[in-house]
Formats: sequence, C-alpha cells, structure tokens
Amino acid sequence: MSKRKVLKVLSCTDGRGERFDVKVYLNPRPSYRLSARVQYGELSLLAHRFTEEKAMMDLVRKVCSSPKHVMVNRPFYQEGQYIYLLGQRKKLTQDVRKKDDPEYFYYSKTAKTPLTRYRSMFLSYLRERLVEIGKEYDLDLSQYCLGVGFFGSYFGCCFPTKKKLKFDLRTFAFRKEILDSLLYHEVTHLVVKGHDKRFYRILNLHDPDYATQNAFLKNGYFEGEKDEENYR
Repeated sequence: MSKRKVLKVLSCTDGRGERFDVKVYLNPRPSYRLSARVQYGELSLLAHRFTEEKAMMDLVRKVCSSPKHVMVNRPFYQEGQYIYLLGQRKKLTQDVRKKDDPEYFYYSKTAKTPLTRYRSMFLSYLRERLVEIGKEYDLDLSQYCLGVGFFGSYFGCCFPTKKKLKFDLRTFAFRKEILDSLLYHEVTHLVVKGHDKRFYRILNLHDPDYATQNAFLKNGYFEGEKDEENYR
C-alpha cells in the first residue's frame, strides 16, 4: 500500500498555551488526522488557515460538528452545565452543599476542570469492573495498567504483552451496558488478537447482547443527543 501524501501540517497553540497538530492527507482523496486536544473554536479558526481549496475547509468543518468533541467543548465553568456519567445526566456544581446530591456532579473550586475528578472516577470504575470481567475469562486483571484520555481514532485498545488497557474518557458517559460492550471487546482481545470467528464466538459467549450495545456505542452521541437509546 502506498504511503499517504501529507498535503498540510498545521501546528497550533490552543487557549491554554498547549500545542496540537492537524494533518491533512491525500490518498487519493483528502482526509484528516487531529490531535486529541483539538476543540471546536480552534477548528473554526483553523478552517481559514487551510488552502482555499473547498474540500480542505469542509474537512475541518466536518470535525467541528463531530459528536466526539462535544464533551471537551462545552463551557464547564458555568453553573448549571452538565456531564453524563454512566448514562445519568449530572448537573455540574462547585457548591459543596450539593456534593452528595445524586443529581449533581461536584468538583472543587480549586479544580481547573471537572474532568480531573471525572477521570479519577472512571479509572476507579474501570479497575473494579475489569477485574470482574476478567474473572469470567479466568484472567487476573488486577495488576494491569489502565489509561484514559481523549483518543480520536478509537474507543479502547489493549496491549497484552505490556498488560495495559486504554479507554476513551468520553465512554464513561454511556450507560453501563454500552460501556460493558467495549470492556468485553478489549478483554476478549487478551485471549484472541484479531477479529476472527473465534474472537466473536468468545465475545458473544460472555456478552450475548454485544452487537446491540456496540451499535449504540458507534452510532450514539457522547452527550445525550439521542436520549431515547443511549441515556436515561
């Protein structure tokens, strides 16, 4: 397979002073690859820095409307904004009196973003849930290294030889059954590397509703735009 030709590489600085890259490829049609920190407002500005060719600008605008970017683009710092946690919509608050209220997601006034606590909660959830799932496969996952972040090209991935699993932070927004479909998928890869018949036979044995839940994962939004199917 021929190597893709890079048409344009932009290295930009976001509002926090951090740098990120945007690459546009041609093979044979234009396509893009974005770093995890790219956000809506930044992409809107980037559209004008691309070549005048309409296709290039359309590519950037397409990413601007991608549901994968919604969580990191909302103005978290305003009272009354929200976040989804395992399918439950939580109002964001820095009012310590509402810390234990199940309708709210509390984060300290000293925190730069609610995602710091969100990340910590997701890691804690993963450690417990993956150990439970691992037992179904006769695997001890208690010593596996876990990572979460914003990954533009995948929801989760595993590294069996390194004993490491990584998941997109935004998948913590989906209800438990949908997230489980992803966890079962990656744990099955610790047994079978590829996506052959044996892989799906083992996966469906442990997660009989995998196909349905995985479809929700792939077709749903992270932020509750399709409440009828993905969220409570």
